[in-house]
Amino acid sequence: MGYIWLTDDDARTLMGAGQRIVRVNPPQGPRFIDSYTRDATGKVTVQTRSPKCPFLDSAHRCSIHQQRPLVCRLYPLALETLSNGAVAWVLHRNCNHVRKISADGKLDELLTQVRRVINAMSPEFAADLLTTYFAVNAVTEWISPADEREVTIVLEVRSAKGSSADSNVGRQL
Repeated sequence: MGYIWLTDDDARTLMGAGQRIVRVNPPQGPRFIDSYTRDATGKVTVQTRSPKCPFLDSAHRCSIHQQRPLVCRLYPLALETLSNGAVAWVLHRNCNHVRKISADGKLDELLTQVRRVINAMSPEFAADLLTTYFAVNAVTEWISPADEREVTIVLEVRSAKGSSADSNVGRQL
């Protein structure tokens, strides 16, 4: 799962509900749910690659479901930086729901519907989301090669350098 990044609205909602948020590189750096491990002195460490979400209960259900962040609401759809440096909307095929859809032969239909949703985003919302993602991307590692093999590119977006590419849409890695 990894560290869960937050939009400004997510952070305000969760902080208003008394949840712990971590900001990297204050005052303007990206914010994350506080799932960081700490050393014996209480200092934050980032040695854990994919920490457990602190809001999953013992039955692996979300304890903040109504206030869950956008990235959680979108899962298994996610923005990821691929090993070639491209930023893309990807569908995580390791999700049980996606596995079932794929086994039923309906993955292409799902990809078509997901592309429609992405393309229906308002330009302002999409720009804000990408701005936040690029700030997160600057302080986090990219998707691992092993995890990259478990995604399908839904739609490539503008890279941080401003180039655009969509030739790999629908390609499984």
